[in-house]
Amino acid sequence: MKKPLLLSFIGYSGSGKTSIIEKVASILTKKGYKVCYIKHDPKDRGITDKKGSGTYRVKENTYKAVLFSPTRLTLWQKNEKDIFGLIDDYLGDCHIILIEGFKNIDNIPKIAIGNIDAKNVIMRIGGTESLNDIINLIEGYIND
Repeated sequence: MKKPLLLSFIGYSGSGKTSIIEKVASILTKKGYKVCYIKHDPKDRGITDKKGSGTYRVKENTYKAVLFSPTRLTLWQKNEKDIFGLIDDYLGDCHIILIEGFKNIDNIPKIAIGNIDAKNVIMRIGGTESLNDIINLIEGYIND
């Protein structure tokens, strides 16, 4: 199988990254693509793992930990890999991986929301672009 297309959405906090990704993912999924999502949480604010909770304390002392609920599965595993190792191990069967963040990884193409600075920005969104512009850009990369 062909390696998945990686595309990062970058922007300052509150710029609308998650909302745009949600809409793009929905459109691509309806078109038949297997879309995966990685959210960068550099400030460790994940709501499923509050510092000081029992889960947090147990997770710190195990190789893998799983939080299983009726609506969510969160897997924690000690990690010495970079984002590309994560993709190889868990997301290699995806067609498209939409990434929120990781602006400092130069070789991942990026859609920038606003005036955030990064390398490999292939589109900058300032408010006039439509979702179709983003979808056409993504499908152009897939069809190359």
